[in-house]
Amino acid sequence: MKDPVLTPSRSQLSQRSAFFDNAKVLLVVLVVLGHGWEQIITVDAPVLRALHNVVYAFHMPAFILLSGYFSKSFTGRPDQIRRLITGVLLPYLIFNALYAATYYYLRGAPFSTNPAVPVYLCWFLIALFLWRLTAPLWNALRHPVATAVVISLAAGAVEMGQELALARVLMFLPWFVVGLRMRPEHFARLRTAAARCCAVVVFAVSLCLARVLSPAPSDDWLSMSSGYSALHSTPLHYLLGRLALFALSAALVASFFSLVPGRRMRITALGAVTLYPYLLHGLLIRAAEKAGVFLVLMNWGPAGTALLTAAVVPIVLFLSAAPVRALARPLVEPRLPRWLAKPTPSPGERARPEGSPEPLPIRQDQASTSPSSPVESLLRTGRPRRSRAGAGLDDWSAGANFCTLASAPAAGAVRTPRLSAMPGAQRAVASTVLPQWSVSRFCTSLSKAFAQVFHRQVYDRRRLWRLRARSARL
Repeated sequence: MKDPVLTPSRSQLSQRSAFFDNAKVLLVVLVVLGHGWEQIITVDAPVLRALHNVVYAFHMPAFILLSGYFSKSFTGRPDQIRRLITGVLLPYLIFNALYAATYYYLRGAPFSTNPAVPVYLCWFLIALFLWRLTAPLWNALRHPVATAVVISLAAGAVEMGQELALARVLMFLPWFVVGLRMRPEHFARLRTAAARCCAVVVFAVSLCLARVLSPAPSDDWLSMSSGYSALHSTPLHYLLGRLALFALSAALVASFFSLVPGRRMRITALGAVTLYPYLLHGLLIRAAEKAGVFLVLMNWGPAGTALLTAAVVPIVLFLSAAPVRALARPLVEPRLPRWLAKPTPSPGERARPEGSPEPLPIRQDQASTSPSSPVESLLRTGRPRRSRAGAGLDDWSAGANFCTLASAPAAGAVRTPRLSAMPGAQRAVASTVLPQWSVSRFCTSLSKAFAQVFHRQVYDRRRLWRLRARSARL
């Protein structure tokens, strides 16, 4: 649902894909719309029930697929784990307690003190936390999608509690794994004119089918939170029903991405902050439920449904506004406490593998300074630099490669990767095992001698040109 950075800078926004941001905004609008429709659905509203079932058949699978797509680079590095904790786990703990208190004061429900039991819409955060932790595992398997489908179907045969929303974690798992396997060219194939025409047909057929089957299927089938026994179904009927839902959801998800606009619009920037309306709109729904707003809309019939549907987009825009984000940022984007945060290593420490020997100390006279000559630039960077007089330094590259290689901090010998990139004669000379101090001292003296000679040549040449120019003017 979100990227690790919830409030990016302008430079980061310019690099984001408008297609994915538009998809996120539309999906969060559908989430708010679906939760609002749930409050006014009655037996006398079969059309609204059909629309609700179609939306619920694809909006969460599409959200989960995007979450998997943006988790492909997750390998479990410490910085990634830190962002996962601050961006997903801490908001889950905060809003889970907040919604538990809301249910206690507005609904009179017992206050839940168990953080492992998600309340209301917080199940997605804990599910995303678990899915992202398992991303390296699915990237290592040969057939991850087929394996995830088997696990999802088998999860319905086991009765699971509400802890960690484990039933939804396993049953929605295939969509996350599909997102891990998706590539940009897959989305590009869906954004053709033929795909858009097929998408319109798929949505029309799905609406007609949902109208015929209304009020079936029930919310328990679409929410993926119950097994076959809780659904009062046989194992065979449950297996066939889940496979049919998978196929229908796949067609609707593909059709949705086909219809998502790819150009940058006014709402595109809101795609980077979709977690705000997702987490905050539930509080408004519970407050409106307590105030009796939904009873009034239900009594108004189709007019109330149209009013609620029209109010969804302004609500999403309001919850995504900068003032609201500024107030809710400590809850949605909390910082890791200092007593829990591990100090960020410096670039040098991060580059050195754990357990490797410490680098040799550098004396004051060997400290690196800004290159004052082309020779020093070549010896320190490995790239020749031309002087203003136009003198080339390509002939010096062989000696510079050897000096850079020999002065590298190694334990008694020269590093092998650099040796493999050198010609045979130089590799034979450089591979000679010499004490570290003698090699460094030899290279330092050699580089200073080269720099002095070259500087003298350049200085004399420029002086000669100035004298010639001055004589020509006279």
